[in-house]
Amino acid sequence: MGDFMGRVRQFPDFQGKSIRSARWYIGLGWIFAILSMFVIPILFGVLGTVMGIIASKKGHKGGITVIVASILMMVIGILAGTILNTFLKIFLGVFLISNA
Repeated sequence: MGDFMGRVRQFPDFQGKSIRSARWYIGLGWIFAILSMFVIPILFGVLGTVMGIIASKKGHKGGITVIVASILMMVIGILAGTILNTFLKIFLGVFLISNA
């Protein structure tokens, strides 16, 4: 029985590798979340949310934070784009989105 326990301890630490790989998803999630405020909010907001979900599934505690931040920044990006479009349309007569 003692020999079996010695072999069990030789297995690699899969949890540590999972957490380390989840850090990449956390970093990408933050990048996508920030981009969603300025460029194509729906696309980058969803990508940031997906990265947060993957990181959460891999066991990283920061995944939930990335999910919430991505959704909030996506909403801010959509609202800012709408306000900018309305301002330009009303005051400058410029249409960012065609009203066909």
